[in-house]
Amino acid sequence: MKNETSFSKLAGALALLSCPVALASIVLIFSAFNWDFETAFTPSKAIAFQPDPSALLRWGWILDILGYYLPLVPIILWLHHRLSSE
Repeated sequence: MKNETSFSKLAGALALLSCPVALASIVLIFSAFNWDFETAFTPSKAIAFQPDPSALLRWGWILDILGYYLPLVPIILWLHHRLSSE
């Protein structure tokens, strides 16, 4: 029972942590293109965009991975625990 409570707290904390991180990734990615959404969604325009947005994009993509895939960690832990105990 104690293990399930700590797991629930971990899942809740990761969910709460992932929301602002995901929002920050969106802000960084679109600010890299000066909020020009057409450029952000058109690869040929994004490659030719000046000044070079690579630093903001790199951090935006790192935060994207953490913000959107971090909530999958509790599911992976639960599956591992569930499948290894049987």
